[in-house]
Amino acid sequence: MAQKSPTKSDIVATLDKIVTRVLYVDRQAKAIVERLSQAEFMWHESTAASQRLRVETRQVLQDVVAMLNQADPLLYDEEEGPTAPSTPTNPNPWSEKAAIEIGMNNKAVAEADLSSGLSQQDGRKQGYNV
Repeated sequence: MAQKSPTKSDIVATLDKIVTRVLYVDRQAKAIVERLSQAEFMWHESTAASQRLRVETRQVLQDVVAMLNQADPLLYDEEEGPTAPSTPTNPNPWSEKAAIEIGMNNKAVAEADLSSGLSQQDGRKQGYNV
């Protein structure tokens, strides 16, 4: 049996199928490249956004620490004594105004200020004599 050679129309039909398939694959490849490009753009955008958020978060944390340092004298390592900041939650009894309010006179306040300076050695608090 002799094999029948393809006709010109068979060759054209086969080439048409091949070209159609190649064009379909090309469109799919373009769509994939476009999606990858969008994904890469989104990745870069999300990376930049996360870096901005980290910087902003770091700044907010620094601001919070600064506010806490102003608001809470316990963070100053001087929770009591003449140099402690006076706040509504922690009034400094060694300040003149607070001392007068709790019943001490101005002379006792002055003596407390003098004795507190003498009672510190090596930079550590040794106690206050009032």
